[in-house]
This record gives sequence, C-alpha cells and structure tokens, in this order.
Amino acid sequence: MPDIIRSRRSLKEVLPRDIGSRTNTNHLPPNDSPAPRPKNIDWHPRRRFGSKFLVTLILLVIVIFGAIAVTSYFSKVTVKVIPVQGRLLLNHTFDAYREAPEGELAFSLVSDINDTEKKAVPASGTEKVSRKASGLVTIYNNYNEQAQKLIVNTRFEAPDGKIFRIQDPITVPGAKMANGQQVPGSIEVRVYADQAGSAYNIGPAEFTIPGFKGDPRFDKFYARSTASMAGGFEGEVKKVSEADRAEAIRELEEILKTRLIASAKTQSPANFILFDDAYFITYEEVLNETASAGIPAGQAEVALRGTFNGILFNREELSFKVAEEQIPNFNGRPLLIKNLDQIKFTLLNREDITGPEVSQISFTLEGNAHLVWQFNQEEMITKLSQATKDSYPTVFAQFPGIKEANLSFFPPWSTKIPANRDKIKVEVITTD
Repeated sequence: MPDIIRSRRSLKEVLPRDIGSRTNTNHLPPNDSPAPRPKNIDWHPRRRFGSKFLVTLILLVIVIFGAIAVTSYFSKVTVKVIPVQGRLLLNHTFDAYREAPEGELAFSLVSDINDTEKKAVPASGTEKVSRKASGLVTIYNNYNEQAQKLIVNTRFEAPDGKIFRIQDPITVPGAKMANGQQVPGSIEVRVYADQAGSAYNIGPAEFTIPGFKGDPRFDKFYARSTASMAGGFEGEVKKVSEADRAEAIRELEEILKTRLIASAKTQSPANFILFDDAYFITYEEVLNETASAGIPAGQAEVALRGTFNGILFNREELSFKVAEEQIPNFNGRPLLIKNLDQIKFTLLNREDITGPEVSQISFTLEGNAHLVWQFNQEEMITKLSQATKDSYPTVFAQFPGIKEANLSFFPPWSTKIPANRDKIKVEVITTD
C-alpha cells in the first residue's frame, strides 16, 4: 500500500530556522550597542504646568496678601516730638484777679474743705464750757448785676427763727445773664450761731437776711446750707491742762494740714496748680455732748476741725502771663512752664486776705523756669493720618512749637502712618 505512506519531514525542517535561538528579543547587533537615535526627534520635550506648580503659586499669593493684611492690621507708629524749649530766670511780682479784666491773670478758689481729727489726752476733774455751732452757707444775689457788700455780724435767719452771723465782711457777686436768663451771683461762707448750745446744730436749711426786710432786696438775697450746722455745745466736760491741750492741738494741726492739702489737690482740676504758700487753714476746737462717751477714766478727748481755702492758677494761663511779661518780643505762642511746681511762690500781704471773699492778690515767682512751647497734638495726629508719605515733613512744619520730629514704625518694614488715629502714639521729649 504504497499510497498510504507519506513523506516524513523533521521538526527542524518544519519550524522556522531561528525559533531555537530567540534569546535576544530586541534583535540587537552582536556588540549590544543601541542603534543611533534619529536626529530629527526631540527626546526631551518641555513639561507643561502641572498641579503642583499651581498650588505653589496660589499659596504664594495667599502668603503675600496675608502679609499685607497682617501688616495693615498691626501697623502702628510712634511720633517722637522734641518741642521748642528755653530757660527763664524768674524774680518778678504779678497781680491776679478773681474776676479778671481782659488781658489780666485770673485765679480760682478751692474753698471750705473741712476735716476733723481727735486725740485722747490726760484729764482731771471737769469744767463747764460753751461753744457755738457753725456751718457753711452759700449766699445768693439775684437782685441785680451789682455786687453787694455785707458787714461783720450780718444776720441770717433759719425757718425756725434761729440766727446765725458772719464773722468777716464779704462781697456777694452780682447776678449775670446766661442764655437770656438771670443767674444769681453767689459766695460760700461760714456762719456762726447767735448763741451757744446744741440746739443750733440744725440740719440743712434756707436762710433770709433780716436786715433787708422792707427792702426789695429781701426776696432776692438768701442763703442755703447743704450740710448740718455742728459744734454747738454747752455743759460739763473733762478738764484738760493747758499744756496737754496745746500739745494735742499742735499734733492735730499737723495731721489736718497734711490731709487738707492732699484733699485740696485731689479736688483741684488737673491743669491747675496750688502753690505751697497759696492757701489758708483755720482751726477750731470742736466740743459735743457725747465727747466723753467711750473715753477711759482719767482721759479726755480733744477734737479739732480744720477749714481749708486755697488759691488756684491755670497752669497754661500763668505760664503765658510769665512769658508775656518777662520775654522780650514774645510771639504769643502757647507754652507751659514744665517745672512750675518747683518755682517759689510768695503771696504778698497775706494779712489783708480774708478767706474766700478775696478778689485780688499780688505774688512773686522766683526760680529757673523751663519753658516748653506747646502744639496741638490732636490736630497733628489728624493731619498725619491723612497725609501721604512724602508730606510728613510738611505736616510737622505747620506747628511752630515743634523743633524736631521722628517716626518709629511697627512692623519695621511699614512706612505709612495708619489712618486709624488710635494707632498713632505721640511722645513729647523734653530736656531736664
């Protein structure tokens, strides 16, 4: 069966010739060197902006604007100003008036400040004493614009008929017109009971002046008290030797003097000065019916009341008056004597001054006055807050009282004065 026999071929003949030798799938040349790249192909193309770059850019913008915002929020400036200054050797007499005419120096009063202190002292036996009550009243003149003089012992009558008197002559200022209405003139004085005893320790009241009865002035002159009369006493008290009493009173006077001066300065306006020689203190021993209550046997109580009246000056007005009278060709610009508290003040003719009714005084000032010219700080701050960086020197030049000015910014890289006035601080630097 020769037709069934087929021709036999080996696998080597059937398979492709290189199937058994495919060990290099890249078909590299025998020396393994890569084929040279075509020269017309750019094998390093530029990368396009990716997401990381955009995020970085956004963060950078945020940081920049954040820094600007923070700088604006925290930005502040200190303006250090050196004012025009000078020295003036003083030894001059001045006049001042309670109601000063135009161009003259005025003074004010801090009046009838009271305080009481007491001290226990040795006592032996008893003695009979009598004291008259006293207190402060304000006398009003609603009659006309003329001042009215009241003589010593002028009477003031309380609603219950009790009489009180003044111990010194006084002048009640005339009424004035204000906003189309008449405002009564007034003065505060101390009045004393006509008789001794506690019956005159009355409460606040309104008083008439019996001497004006039958006169149109009777209804237009009156007095009022805002506190009770006090000190009225008549009876037996423990007896104290004159030496012990005098020693106690000296100690009490020193205590009261210190307290009264401190109280007066506290009550005085901040821009006013009370000189050491510009006040009067009167002392009065106080007795009352319960003075011996709670005092051990063999001791008594000495009580003293002090009344303070002082003369005040406006610092700026006094400084200006000194410059006006003592500086040749004074330019009239506002100034202040920085060391006014160290200038020696001497009140002339103290014996002629009778308490709160004083209307004119003369005094001397001695010392080396340190003059400091002033400038309007609020106006300067306003102008600086509205100015451009290049115009700051122009702003300072508008104030003749400024000799030199420097700006200190925070943060340090800031160079613009904030528009917010609260972020502008002014420091005035003066020499000693």
